Amino acid sequence: MAGIPDSFKLDVTCPGCGKKSKQALARLHRDKKFRCPGCGATVPVGGDGLKKMDAAIKKLTRDLTKTINVKIKF
Repeated sequence: MAGIPDSFKLDVTCPGCGKKSKQALARLHRDKKFRCPGCGATVPVGGDGLKKMDAAIKKLTRDLTKTINVKIKF
């Protein structure tokens, strides 16, 4: 998905060693994998995880749009 800033991070857990890490949402979506900082394994991102990630991106986009479109009267 285009337009996702690299600053948006997602908490992910390595299924091998259980190490939790923050990964850039844009990179996860683009690469469909990440390298675990704990054990060094390459962890694929797909299936239900990818569907959940897409849903989170859509929700974030909606929430940001709502925030941006708020009109303020002084």
